[in-house]
Amino acid sequence: MFKTVQVVVLLNLANCFSQCIATPPKSGPKWSIYDLLDELGLKSFSGLLETTGFMYTLSANASGPFTVYAPTDDAFNNLPPSVMKKLQNDDNWRLLHDLTSYHLTKGNLSFLKWSNNMITSTLLDGTSIRLNIYNNNSGEPSIMSVSGATLIKADQQATNGVVQVIDRVLYSIPDDTISNYIQENSRLRKLAMLMQIAGYQDSLDKQNITLFAPSDAVFEEMGANFTNLLTNASTIKGVYVSGAKLVEEDVSLKNGVLHIINKLL
Repeated sequence: MFKTVQVVVLLNLANCFSQCIATPPKSGPKWSIYDLLDELGLKSFSGLLETTGFMYTLSANASGPFTVYAPTDDAFNNLPPSVMKKLQNDDNWRLLHDLTSYHLTKGNLSFLKWSNNMITSTLLDGTSIRLNIYNNNSGEPSIMSVSGATLIKADQQATNGVVQVIDRVLYSIPDDTISNYIQENSRLRKLAMLMQIAGYQDSLDKQNITLFAPSDAVFEEMGANFTNLLTNASTIKGVYVSGAKLVEEDVSLKNGVLHIINKLL
């Protein structure tokens, strides 16, 4: 039974993505990862590889295999100007090295082998990225993400690994848990207070959590009703989020992902 379900899932994934993100380059796997990045037009990421020396690792067929989660040039252009300024300064070598190695993992990991909330270690010591699969209303996979970045072109095979093209630079390397993030975020102080009253602090330290977090502005609009929440923990546990707008999405943390929303139902 398990094997049958597994085969069906893989077939659905293959069918869903075969006409869009999984189209291989015309050249096939005759290039190394570094050369393939150039063929795919990923100039900004290739430049990082040159600056940090990873180009030599990813050019050698004797090394690897590797899986590279490569942001598009548009992804780099969409970074805040202050971040771009840091990345364009070769004196920030440690930052550039850490950023680049955070986009690289060992092994050839096809998107067909992904599972939701899958964790895979990066070449940056002590860090990992989270792979997610989001299904549509029919239960079929429609979006695949890498620590919040959307996979837009999958399984670009090279002679020494595979390139997965993503739409966002994985710039914010997770170094905190959801619980600590809420405690330290100035926009989520009221939520932190409610979570403590309701006894949810320990739950926020567990693995594979997705939290939709109402901002303080949401609770301020509630006025006196917020005071009622503070004195009634059972009411807090009955509050659910639905139909809210994402104010900030895909905040990748050590034990899950957090979305800040503008509505509490």
